[in-house]
Amino acid sequence: LPSAEAEWQEVQIPCLQSGNAAGGSRYDWYRRHLRIPAQWGGRRIFLHLSGARYAPMVFVNDREVGGQLDGWTPCEVEVTGLVEPGGLAAVMVRCQDWGATFIEGFELPENTLGDLREDSIMKGKLLAPIGGHWGSFGPWDDIDLVARPTQFLADVAVETSMQNHTLTIRGVVDGTPAPARVEASVRDAGGNVLSLPPVTVPATGMWVMETAIPDAIRWWSPEDPSLYELVLTLVSPAGATGNLDEQRLRIGFRELWTD
Repeated sequence: LPSAEAEWQEVQIPCLQSGNAAGGSRYDWYRRHLRIPAQWGGRRIFLHLSGARYAPMVFVNDREVGGQLDGWTPCEVEVTGLVEPGGLAAVMVRCQDWGATFIEGFELPENTLGDLREDSIMKGKLLAPIGGHWGSFGPWDDIDLVARPTQFLADVAVETSMQNHTLTIRGVVDGTPAPARVEASVRDAGGNVLSLPPVTVPATGMWVMETAIPDAIRWWSPEDPSLYELVLTLVSPAGATGNLDEQRLRIGFRELWTD
C-alpha cells in the first residue's frame, strides 16, 4: 500500500503513464473516496474496470480485493460486504508497468532503451501478450462502481453466423440458482424485429438460446454499418413479481471466417 506520506495529485480517468521497467517495475496508484448510495442496500456492488493495464488490482479501505494480469479486457471485482450503503469507502486501483508480464525473477538492466518486444533479451520472459503501446500503463478506460441484483445476467456472448444463418446467445446467471427464465428480443428504431425462444435457467446457471436469422435482418458492413439493440430479460419464476434483471446490448450481424 502507498505510505501515509505519499503525495497524491488529481488526475482525470483515463490516465496513462509511461515506463519500460528498466531497473525494476513501477507501480502507480489511483484513489477515490466514494459515498455508496443508500438505495443500494440489498444489492450486489462491483467495481468495473473497462480497461486498465498491467495487472490492475483493486483495494477497498486498504484491503486487497482482486484483479487480473491481463490489461486488455474488462476486469470486474465484487466489493459487496466491504462497503456500506450510505457510508464512505476508499477505493484504490494499482497498475504496474509491463514488468507485470515478466517471468518471476527477471528484471531489465537499468538504462535499457528502445522497443524490446522482439529483442533476444525478452525471449521466454513474457507471460502475457503485450500488443501496441507496450510502454503505457494505467487505467485507459472508465472505472465505474455499479450495483446489480442478487441474481443477474453475466458473461453474455453473442454469435451471428452468416454461414448457418443463426443467432446464438450464451450467458450465465450469477447468483444463487433459482427458478427463472431468460427472454431475448432484437430491436431496431421501428421496434421488435426478432424474438428468440425463451430458455429456463438450469441449476448450473449456464444458458444458451438460438434461432434462425430472418432475411429482413441487415448484415453489418463498412458500407452499411447496421446495428440493433439486443434486450435480455431475466424473468422471475411463476408467482413472483417483477423481473430479476435486464441487459441492453448493441449488436451487429457479422461473421468472419477462413476456409
